[in-house]
Amino acid sequence: MIKKIKIKNFKKLDELQLDNLTKINIIGGENNTGKTSFLESLFLFFDLLNPNAIIKQLVWRGTKGFELTKDSVWLPIFKEFDISKNIEIELDSYNECSEKLKIKHNKEFKKKIFSQQLTFDGAENITEPISITESLDFEYIKDKKTEALVHSMIDYGKVEFNIEKTTSSLKRAAFIHDSSQNNLNELANAFGKIEVLSQTKEIVNFLKIIEPKLKSLTTIALGNQSMIYGDIDLKRKVPIQYMGGGTVKLLSILLHIANVEGGAIFIDEIENGFHYSVQQGIWRTIHKAATKYNCQVFVTTHSYEVIKNLLPILTKKNQKDFSYIRFEKKNNMINTKQYESDMLQTAIERSWEVR
Repeated sequence: MIKKIKIKNFKKLDELQLDNLTKINIIGGENNTGKTSFLESLFLFFDLLNPNAIIKQLVWRGTKGFELTKDSVWLPIFKEFDISKNIEIELDSYNECSEKLKIKHNKEFKKKIFSQQLTFDGAENITEPISITESLDFEYIKDKKTEALVHSMIDYGKVEFNIEKTTSSLKRAAFIHDSSQNNLNELANAFGKIEVLSQTKEIVNFLKIIEPKLKSLTTIALGNQSMIYGDIDLKRKVPIQYMGGGTVKLLSILLHIANVEGGAIFIDEIENGFHYSVQQGIWRTIHKAATKYNCQVFVTTHSYEVIKNLLPILTKKNQKDFSYIRFEKKNNMINTKQYESDMLQTAIERSWEVR
């Protein structure tokens, strides 16, 4: 589990450090203070071996029709679009492990181009000319040793990926973005993995806080599409989306937690889709699932009700699993203030502004 985070030169975040992180970390603050950028930086850390890692984040932000150029794709992730300053994301774990991701612009990446030439006698000669191009280099360092190095290039309207060195030690992570639409086929595939392990009963019990009539869930293939159907005591099973957006969102959260066991999950604007009357149950469910699957959770919120509804579920046994972090912007710098559960309770009781 991540204990400490340092971020430099990523989007709005010039230099940010958070210590003593917990199992459930809630991020609040006004608009344009870097909350979503914070989640995106951490997810990029775990997603560095994905050729479309940066493009995915552009799409999540609603950016459409952008050109595949370094100015459109690379520049936006650098603080003030200054590509000359390296991005650094450093994580320290409770097991004393130190990991760092360095992202830098490489103006002179030497790319090998392999081609084949046929001679008159049919023999093949392999040539390896060197081409100089620009790349965005992702270097993953664990305990001061480089374990992964990849080069991302944008040439002629397409993304190329050169893996110089790779690693299998990165934990898995998932990102649930507020503007993203749930891919029902992907959701069904994720549920299928849980179904194989005979763990669906617990997922169903969690979902009952929104749909009390739910008895069971199952995946059904219709043509090329797989979907999740639920038994809610009608004459036939119904697609999960018929039970409302809140049910689908909670199921998505639970399936992501279960499928990244031992990793991390990032949820942007968690309040969307959930009525205030079920928010205490949502917090209990997320905490139980995160504990069961040893998953660390980071969420953002603008909602005072979401924060307030967290307090009744806190006990002496679980309160150390939660922390609240407020992002503030002063003089174009992002500052943070961290509240442990007892401090947060005092702040709310005294009507301090913590959102």
